[in-house]
Amino acid sequence: MKPFHDKTLKILDEWMSTFNWEPGHMRQVARLAVRIFDELTDLHGLSDEDRFLLEGAALVHDVGFGMDPFEKGLAKALSNPAASHHKHSRDLILGHDFPGLDNRQKTIIALLARYHRKAPPKRKHKLFGKLGKSDRERVKKLAALLRIADGLDRSHTRVVEDLHCRLEEKHVAFVLKAYRNPGSEMYGARKKSALFEDIFQRKLVLEIRDTPLFPHTGSVPARQRGKSTVRRKKCTK
Repeated sequence: MKPFHDKTLKILDEWMSTFNWEPGHMRQVARLAVRIFDELTDLHGLSDEDRFLLEGAALVHDVGFGMDPFEKGLAKALSNPAASHHKHSRDLILGHDFPGLDNRQKTIIALLARYHRKAPPKRKHKLFGKLGKSDRERVKKLAALLRIADGLDRSHTRVVEDLHCRLEEKHVAFVLKAYRNPGSEMYGARKKSALFEDIFQRKLVLEIRDTPLFPHTGSVPARQRGKSTVRRKKCTK
């Protein structure tokens, strides 16, 4: 990573902290997102700059929870502020100047925050539709990775300590190391796996790495419908 990327990430982190909403969660999602990115370079084929954009977006993806509901006529957010926080995050990012980010980079980070949940990227979405073809594909791939990382901290308690990805012909196995049962995180990853499976044309498979702190206690139920499954992996180290 280039030195100025580190400085920009620090700026994004400091800005995120001013909203005083779950900074630990956003930092955990950023940590998991770049871990997934690094593990799956052969699958996504993206660059170091894309890694930087992913980490930056992960650091600020939930700032919309801290948005004043009356800003920009958003008083309706009072009734259900969580429902549109991904769009609020996008707007906050677009409305702020970040040293080290050009307009294109800021737009991509804002779109990744917008697409970390709910509807996937679509050409009919105005801001996304203005991007060139390569940047549209970039946003789709990075959003798919960000959704999995966000799902893997569904409880906001940083349960997942580390992960390893194993790329197979028809699936990608995520082997999780956790300090306690990551059932909520596994559910979160499965729930948010549709874009990943669509973009990369591989099923999401979840495995748990057994450790002394997390012995084998039986299978975690897999999703009844859909493609994702859960397995357990015995640690040999």
